[in-house]
Amino acid sequence: MSFLNKIRLVLWVIAIAGAATAYLDYDRLVNGEIPVFCKKEDNQSEKIETFRGLFYIADRQVKYDTREQLYISSNVRYRYLNKTLKIDNPIPYKQNDFVLYITPSLYCPSVRSYQELEGKRVMIDCIASIKIKKSNESVSKDLNEVLAEDPSVLDDITLKMTFTGIEDDHTTERYKTTGNGFSNIPFYIYKCHKGESYRDVYITTNSNRRNYCG
Repeated sequence: MSFLNKIRLVLWVIAIAGAATAYLDYDRLVNGEIPVFCKKEDNQSEKIETFRGLFYIADRQVKYDTREQLYISSNVRYRYLNKTLKIDNPIPYKQNDFVLYITPSLYCPSVRSYQELEGKRVMIDCIASIKIKKSNESVSKDLNEVLAEDPSVLDDITLKMTFTGIEDDHTTERYKTTGNGFSNIPFYIYKCHKGESYRDVYITTNSNRRNYCG
């Protein structure tokens, strides 16, 4: 193969990859999911998150923080090369594919260790048990058992919640359920950060306590 043909082949590969990833990320956006084939840029002062793909650029105006779910944001825009493609606003909320059944504890507060996940501790407070029932399964399972098999389920749960802000320690993320219908009672999640990743996670029905990561 000549050098010129190699250059043409590389350009064709880039063009195909750029078009394919742009389409996949556009499809994710219109279905309420964050793009993945891109570089993300956060402008916290103006509350704008930008997604830069190979051939496209998209952005959104966030309500609270760039870590919030897509459906909470407004003014979501997508441009492929020089063409603007339509994005319905607000973004639709992605349908839940599991339900949580939480049994409150008789004793509160009652913080206890629940699971160890790749160096991260999952703690529960004011909760006796948590069951999860996936849409493709006929019976519910203990969340502890499910997390041991697939730790990413914890992130799936957080994605279905509303990000409500950062605690006074400037590192702890706070999430809560807001009537999305995937749990039988309201609950909260606190993510204790250390550097770029979170260290410990607290799941609780206690709406008053805020110093879990202190």
